[in-house]
Amino acid sequence: MKAAISLQRRAFYRILLLFSLVFIVVGFVSILAIDGATRHAAKSNLLVRSHVVEQVLNSYLTRAEYEMGYISQDLILGDYRPGTELDMLFSHHEVLFFGGLDFFYIDWAKRKGATDPRARVYTQDDIPELLTKGIINRWVKVSTADGAILLMYKKKLVSKGRILEGYLYGFVSLNNNLTLSSELLGGAKADLISLYDRETGVLLLKESKAGFDPSDNVVAVMSDIETPVYSSQYRLSLSKYVPISESILSVWIRVLIFVFLVLVGLYALLMFLIKRLVFMPLSMIAQYPESDQAVYSELQPIQAKSLQYRGFLTAKENRFQLLLESTHSAIIFCDEMAEVEEINQDAIRLFPHYKNSRTVFDFMPISCHKAIQEVLKGGVGVSFELTLSNLNKIYHWRAHSFINENGFRSIVLVGRDTTEERRLSWQLEQLKPSTLDLNQKLEVEVLLSEMTYLSQLPSYSPEGYLQGWISLVLEILESFQTIDNSIEQSPIGKLLSQESTHVMHQLGLDVAIMRIDCPVESGTAIVAVDSYFKSLVHLVFMMAVTNAMQEKSITVRFENGMLEIVVSNDMVSRPFFQWVLMIVLKHLGGQSHKLRNNALRIHVPFEWHGKENDVLSSGLVVAWVVNDYSDSDRVQEGLKRLGVTVKVFLSGDDFFMQSASIKQFDAVIVGCDQEVDVQQTITADLETQYNRTQLPVVWLNTRPVELGDYDVLSVTGCVFDYSLHQALIQSTQRKAIVPALMASQGVSWIIVGGSRVTKAILYAELEQRSIASQWLSDLSGYDSVLPYHSDAVIVLLEPQASSVLLRVQSHYPKVRCLAVQDWPERPEHVALFEISTPYTGEQISALEEFIQCQLLLGDMNE
Repeated sequence: MKAAISLQRRAFYRILLLFSLVFIVVGFVSILAIDGATRHAAKSNLLVRSHVVEQVLNSYLTRAEYEMGYISQDLILGDYRPGTELDMLFSHHEVLFFGGLDFFYIDWAKRKGATDPRARVYTQDDIPELLTKGIINRWVKVSTADGAILLMYKKKLVSKGRILEGYLYGFVSLNNNLTLSSELLGGAKADLISLYDRETGVLLLKESKAGFDPSDNVVAVMSDIETPVYSSQYRLSLSKYVPISESILSVWIRVLIFVFLVLVGLYALLMFLIKRLVFMPLSMIAQYPESDQAVYSELQPIQAKSLQYRGFLTAKENRFQLLLESTHSAIIFCDEMAEVEEINQDAIRLFPHYKNSRTVFDFMPISCHKAIQEVLKGGVGVSFELTLSNLNKIYHWRAHSFINENGFRSIVLVGRDTTEERRLSWQLEQLKPSTLDLNQKLEVEVLLSEMTYLSQLPSYSPEGYLQGWISLVLEILESFQTIDNSIEQSPIGKLLSQESTHVMHQLGLDVAIMRIDCPVESGTAIVAVDSYFKSLVHLVFMMAVTNAMQEKSITVRFENGMLEIVVSNDMVSRPFFQWVLMIVLKHLGGQSHKLRNNALRIHVPFEWHGKENDVLSSGLVVAWVVNDYSDSDRVQEGLKRLGVTVKVFLSGDDFFMQSASIKQFDAVIVGCDQEVDVQQTITADLETQYNRTQLPVVWLNTRPVELGDYDVLSVTGCVFDYSLHQALIQSTQRKAIVPALMASQGVSWIIVGGSRVTKAILYAELEQRSIASQWLSDLSGYDSVLPYHSDAVIVLLEPQASSVLLRVQSHYPKVRCLAVQDWPERPEHVALFEISTPYTGEQISALEEFIQCQLLLGDMNE
C-alpha cells in the first residue's frame, strides 16, 4: 500500500517556499533600486561638476593668456640684449615658474629665436616646425612627432613705434601637465578625469586619484565642453567610485525587515484561512455517513463518487451493448479459452448455431482456426477472409488481442461485409482504360483565361492598359516564333532599366508603383543576352506590375554566375504566366520556386563576361530637386546608398534660394512627373546663370520626354541603384556647379512679384550687368532667403502687405526695400522709384544707379 501524503503539510511547505522566493526577489530588487538611485544621484552630481571642470580649464587658459601678455610686454619694454632674453626673464619673473604656461618660444623678426629650456621636458621635437600652425590671439591644438599634445597661443611683439618685432608663442601641455591635471581633477571632485578630442576620439588628458581602480563600483559620465581652442571640440569624461555606504545598507536592511514582517503576517493569515476553510471540512467528511454529510460545491464530485460509480458501470455496459449493435459489423468477444462472451446481432445472423457450441472453433470454419490461434498467442495485425456460400456474403475479419479483467489474453473478432466492394473491383478489372490525349495544346485556353481576368479589372484601370498588355503579350509570343540566334553582351542593370521603361510606358502606369532592388554590384555585371533572356525580363516586369497584390517589387542579385530574381506575383490565378515562364526557363536552363509570401524566386545560370568599372568618387554632393516627382524618398534613399551627400530641395525656387550656402554641386537631379515646363525652366535658368550648356544636370522623369535643345542627362522608368549610379557617373564627367561663385558677385537683388514677361526682361538685363538675383512670388517666405542675403536689396514689382515689410525691417535691418510702384499703405522705410512697364534697359540702368546711391547713402549714415 502506498504511503499516505499530507496535503496540509505539502501546501504549507509550498506556500512557505513561495514566500521565501518573494522575499529573496524583493530584497534583490530593493538593493538594485537603492544602488540605482545612488548611482543616478552620483551621475547627476558629476554632470554638474563637468561645468566646473570646463570653467577651470577656461580659467587656466585665461591665466596662460595673461602670462603671455606679461612676457610680451616685458620683452618689448625691457629691451634686452639679443641672446639674454631668457636669462633676464627667468631672473626676475616668478610668474614664469607659477603661471599657466609650460614653456614659450620667442620668434624674433630680425634675429635668432629663443626657446624656453623647459620645452625639452615636454617634447624633443623641433619647436619651429610647430609655429606654422599658430593663429594670432587664438589657442590651437598641435601634436609633435614624439606624441606630445600641446595647446599653442600666438601673440604679436609690437614695439612702441608700432613696428612688428616678432611673435611670442606660448605652449600648454595636455598629456604631460601635472598642474593642469591636478586643477581639473580638483575642480571635478571625481576619482578619474579624461579629456578626449570629440572628432578623432583621441585621449588628450587623463588623471586619477591614487589607488583608484576602475573595475570597482564606478559611475561615469561623458559630456561635451566648450573651450577657447580654435577649430577643436572636446569631450570630458568623469568617473567616481561609489561605495556601498552604511546609509545604503541601513536603508536596505529597514526595507528587508519591513518586507519580512509583512510576508510573515500574510503567511500566518493565509495558513489560518486555508486550514479553517479547506482542511477542516475535508476532515469532517469521513466522520458522517453519505446521507448526513454537508454538501460543498467544490467537494461535491468527491462526495458523489461512490454513488456515481455504480451508475457509471451500468451506463458503460449499456453503451457497450449499443456500440455492438450499431457498428454494422459482426463482433465476437472471446475469453482466454476462446469461449464466446459477447456477440452482436450481425454475428448472430452469420452464426445462428453459436449457442450450441462451446468455443468459437466449433462454429467457425477450419480455415479460420490458424488465425484465431495466432491471435491467442499474441499476434498483431491478423486478418482473414471468410466466404459464406449459404448467405452469398464475403466478410473480411480482423482479430485483436487484449487483456481482460482477470489478467488473461482474450480476443475480439470484427468482421466487415466486403461483398459489394469485391463485386465492383471485379467489374473494374474487366474494363480496359481508354488512352488519354496528352498532346492537346493549352495555349488558346491560357490566353482566353488571361483575357477573361483582364476584362474583369475595375473601371479605374488606366486608359490603354488592356491594349498595352495585349501588345506586351504579342511581343513575347513573337519572340518565341522568331528564330534569332544573335547574342549581345550587356550589363544586367541596363537591361532592367530599358525593360522597366518600356513596360510601364506601354501600360500607362506610374513608375512609382514598381520597386526594383538591384545593387550596383549586380547591375554592372555583364552577361550574354539573347531573345529568351530579354523575354524573361519582359515577363518578370509584367508579372510584377500586373499582379493584384499591393506590393509590386522585383529583387535582382547576380552572384557566382547565378542570376536570382524574386518577383511578387499572383501566378496561381494567372496560368498564362506559368505557361510562358515554363517555356523561357526550359530554354535558359533555369528553375523557379514558390515562396511563402506569394513571391516567385527564379534562378538562371549565366556566364560572367566582365563588369563595368566606373566607380563614383568620394565626397560627391548631389542636389535633388523634387518638384512633382511622386516618390522622392526612394530617390533620396538610393542616393544615400551610393555614398553621396544629398541636399533636398522641394522646387526650383527653393533650389535657387538656398543653394548659395553650398560650396559646390557635382550633380543636380531635377525630378518631374507632369510639370515638364518647370523642369525646362530650371535647366534654362541654370544655363543662363552659369553661361554654359554642358551642366551636370540629370532629368528624372516618370515617363519618356523630349530633351529638345537642352544638353542634359535623362533617366526614365523605374529608379533603382544602378540607374542612379550610371547617371551620376555621366554627370560627374562634367564641370561641377559652384553656387558660391554666383553669391560672391556683389549685393544680391531679391525680386518679388511680377509677371513672367516682366521677370524675363528684368532677368536678362540683370545677367548682362552681372547682378546676382533671387526671385520670389511674394515675401511670405522671406525667412528662407534673407538669412543667406542679410544685406540684399528687395525690389518690389508688386505691392506687399505692410505687416510683412515691417517684420522684414525688424528682423533684417540691413536689408533695403525698393518699390517700383506706389500704393496707399507703403511703409516709410520702403523707397520709391517708379518705372513703367514694359521695362527697358535705360529704366533698369536708372534703377541700378538709384539703388547704388541708396546703398552709398546708407553706408555714409552708418
